[in-house]
Amino acid sequence: SSGINAEYGEIIDSQKRTIQESGGLTFNQTKELNNTVARLEESVQMLKLERDEARNNSEKEKKERVQDQKRIHALMEEIARYESDKMVLEDQVDELSQCAKKLREFEELVNLKESEWERFVRMVGSAENDVGWMTRYMLSNTEHKMVPGYMMFHQLYYYRAWELNNSPMMRAIVTALFDYMEQNEDNYEYLAYGLGCSGFLLYMMQKVTKGDMEAIIEVESFEKVGSSSRQSTGPKSAINLRGGIHGLSDFMELMNTIVGKLYGSTLKAVTKKIDSALERCILMETFNTRVTSSKDKSFGLTPAESAAMSELLGLFTAVVNVFQQHMLHFTLAQKFFSDLFLYIDASITNGVLLRQQFCSDAFGRMMVNRLEYLERWVEESGDVWASNASDKLIHAKQVATVLTLKDKAVLVEEKQRNKVCPDITVHQLRQLLAMFTPDEYGKRVPINVINAIAAPKGGPQKAVTPGISSGASSDFKILLDKQPTRMFPISLLHYLEVVD
Repeated sequence: SSGINAEYGEIIDSQKRTIQESGGLTFNQTKELNNTVARLEESVQMLKLERDEARNNSEKEKKERVQDQKRIHALMEEIARYESDKMVLEDQVDELSQCAKKLREFEELVNLKESEWERFVRMVGSAENDVGWMTRYMLSNTEHKMVPGYMMFHQLYYYRAWELNNSPMMRAIVTALFDYMEQNEDNYEYLAYGLGCSGFLLYMMQKVTKGDMEAIIEVESFEKVGSSSRQSTGPKSAINLRGGIHGLSDFMELMNTIVGKLYGSTLKAVTKKIDSALERCILMETFNTRVTSSKDKSFGLTPAESAAMSELLGLFTAVVNVFQQHMLHFTLAQKFFSDLFLYIDASITNGVLLRQQFCSDAFGRMMVNRLEYLERWVEESGDVWASNASDKLIHAKQVATVLTLKDKAVLVEEKQRNKVCPDITVHQLRQLLAMFTPDEYGKRVPINVINAIAAPKGGPQKAVTPGISSGASSDFKILLDKQPTRMFPISLLHYLEVVD
């Protein structure tokens, strides 16, 4: 402001000197001078306004600086509080870290004495409802493989349940297994899964309690399969599960019953599928029509028969795969296939004995062709799981031999019968020969030949295979028994040892 006043002051002084030198002002000069003075006054006024405005801005800036300083101070105090809280939290984290370290050290000490299975069963607990629920859940999915069997065994082993007079865990496990059987009585895959799990449990319990591994398991007969599952086949006709399982003997008896029922149910479920295939590829009602209408005497498979035979052999392979998947012992599989082929042997033999249309030379040759398919499967695919199963087809083979024998009169001699058909009884042989229908150029068996076939001189003919039951009436029995062999030892159930 002072600088501007000095500048305009010089301009006024310059104007004054000009006036003095000129000796006076003219009108125009006076006017110009007045204008200049007016502009100067206006400029001075504006400068004063700018000065006042600058002074006001300066005061506003001071106030803002004061407010900024207050905010900075408040932030510094808040930061200080955060720092304090941070230190407290760090102390708490350090304390928790020490606790976690001690907990890990404790768990490591526990893990030295407790396996994964023991931790699992400890988490499940010993309450009947919890054990029953977990058992049912594990059994509900076949992808669990043998896990339910392991779980049930470790559950009992961890709590030493067999030492209790009335164990709720044992009752829960047995009840769950009975329920499982009732729900899956027609599904051989699920039944085999249950057989693997319950068989492993029975096997391991017999091991750890030092029981007899050659103790016999009674197999459920086909007539009883599907009946009241809680009926025991042992000395006790029925065990009331609601009343509890009193001690190890009750539990082992029930497990013996369960395993026997599962084995019989699995076998029956498979044989139901076999019956249909046999009727379409061997015991065909339309066989005679085919023989008279076809020039093919090789009896090869037609497309429909080939599909049925593939279905039958595919079923055998599927059973082997199921046994392998569920870790069933191969010796148990061998027994299973022996029973299966005994059933097939009895079905074919009985079918021929009951139908005159099958008692012919042509049908005998066809039987030989079809039985070769079964034997080839055992050799090429059955491997160790079905070894020697084809040996169970002895009756069907001998029936085919009798039907294709050219001179049937030789069977009058006991020596020849022992060579050609040693396992066929006299009454079965007479039945075959009486119903035999010769081909176009053949002859029926004379009645005197049939009458001449008598029982061995040493007494009534005895059955030599499981297909015919022994006893006083066995010599007069014509049809073979389709029932599975009645028993097998616990040692066949599994190949795992206690250490496994």
